[in-house]
Amino acid sequence: MVHGLPDMDYINKFCEGYVFGKQVRTSFKKKVEYRARRCLVLVHTDICGPITPKSISDKIYFITFIVDYTRKIWVYFLKEKSEVFEVFKKFKAVVEKITNLYIKALWSDKGQEYMSIPFPNYCEKQGIKRFLTTYSPQQNGIIEEKNNIL
Repeated sequence: MVHGLPDMDYINKFCEGYVFGKQVRTSFKKKVEYRARRCLVLVHTDICGPITPKSISDKIYFITFIVDYTRKIWVYFLKEKSEVFEVFKKFKAVVEKITNLYIKALWSDKGQEYMSIPFPNYCEKQGIKRFLTTYSPQQNGIIEEKNNIL
């Protein structure tokens, strides 16, 4: 104990600030949760940032890709959100080369980085179906949970 401070009874004490800081939005209740039955049938993605402090190489964002079937996580660090399209193409090339399979569907939010003209056009040409959520993080729960951990 610290000398000079009054004795306090902490049993049954309630710290309101602590409780509010620990609160997170609850996810929507789902009756049936979809889970891919094969690798690369569904990939979840989201971008997180800006983060402080910057990384040693001045990166302030990161993009996460999660393969739904295996739940394997791929993380790429970015200086700007405009790099998302190029990073997705790199991710796609690597993961398809490793597995000898093709990405069938991509689950993301409607962020500007996913809605810019080259991104949907590229997905359409590659035969990748897009699932877009509203801006509510609860609808993209798998990726949001992982980004909070990261």
